[in-house]
Amino acid sequence: MDQPGLDPRAHAQALAALRRINFLSGTAYQISRQILKIAPPENHPTLRVVDLACGSGDVLLRLAQRLKKKYQNVELLG
Repeated sequence: MDQPGLDPRAHAQALAALRRINFLSGTAYQISRQILKIAPPENHPTLRVVDLACGSGDVLLRLAQRLKKKYQNVELLG
C-alpha cells in the first residue's frame, strides 16, 4: 500500500478492504476500551491520540465518535 507508483485504483481497493476489516473486527471499539482503562476520563479530561500509518483514517474517526462521549477534550492526529 505504501509502494511508490501504486495504481490509484489498487490503493483505493486496499483502503476499502482495510476499512471493512477494521469495522468487522471492532478495532476502534477494542482500542477505545484499552484507552479507557489506561487513561480514565475522570483522571484525564483531555486525551490526545496519534495514529501512525492510519490508512484512510477510519479507525481514528470511529475512535473520535466513541471517545468524545467520554472525555471533555479529544485531540486526534493521523
